[in-house]
Amino acid sequence: MSVLVGFGVDTKSRASVRFGADLARTSGEPLILCCVVQDRFSSAQMSDFSGVSDDWKKEIRGMTSQAIADAKSALPDDATAEVVVRTGRSVTRVLHNEAVDRNAQVLVTGSSVRGPLGRIVLGSTTDRLVHSSPLPIALVPRGYNSDRTEVSRLVFAVDPSRRTERYYDSVARLARWLGVGIEVVTFAVRSSKPSGLGAFADQGVYSTWKEQVLRGHRSIVTAVESGEGSAGVTGTSIITGDRWSSAVNSFDWQDGDVLVVGSSESALHGVFLGSTATHIMRHSPVPMIMLPQPRR
Repeated sequence: MSVLVGFGVDTKSRASVRFGADLARTSGEPLILCCVVQDRFSSAQMSDFSGVSDDWKKEIRGMTSQAIADAKSALPDDATAEVVVRTGRSVTRVLHNEAVDRNAQVLVTGSSVRGPLGRIVLGSTTDRLVHSSPLPIALVPRGYNSDRTEVSRLVFAVDPSRRTERYYDSVARLARWLGVGIEVVTFAVRSSKPSGLGAFADQGVYSTWKEQVLRGHRSIVTAVESGEGSAGVTGTSIITGDRWSSAVNSFDWQDGDVLVVGSSESALHGVFLGSTATHIMRHSPVPMIMLPQPRR
């Protein structure tokens, strides 16, 4: 098994490398840094007799060397990693194949440089990875620079009122692999200032929903803590706010936390971000692992 960090020649990989090192240290698995070079030079449009293709190849070789140097420089002093360079037309396909070959448990990638510091924003390549990956994808906030050395807790964000039981085994396996506990949390947006008859209606709906969520949390605890090599649940909570930002920020985040979410029901044997997961991702102050929909 391994932890695979994927990056391109024109992307910043420091945050993803740092978190990859955290995962590798916590799990005890080897760390693989994979630099993917898109092969666009074999097509007729890119080949001519003017030497342009050769110039481009030289430029790409230089960019590849620099990307690898940047990735290595981001490694903690006590961390080691194998560095590989792979070439292909599709970055997602190359990384998926490398993940299978290396028996990677998690594929780590960074946030777009267009995003704000400390937050996760998908770039074009990362978006394709997220929507097609057969294995868990870890997204790292831009500028992530942890002083800690290990992951200490998984924060499993879930809406038990939906079909989320399919991910209980997956999050339990992830927790066992890392040797950490699981905190189950449900985030929701709820107006803090209902008025008039709406207050009574809101209270009734919220109370019913809360009871449903609490029953779901109990089911999650039972499922996660049962079976061979069971994982432990450290607690459960329901966090609400008048906006997604206030709800997510109201949670008691701790050093070493990693947010975990399951993919949307729209996914077909892969990861797909639903609207709730997207809102949570945009405001998450910690790295986030997205679980693909298990195969039936």
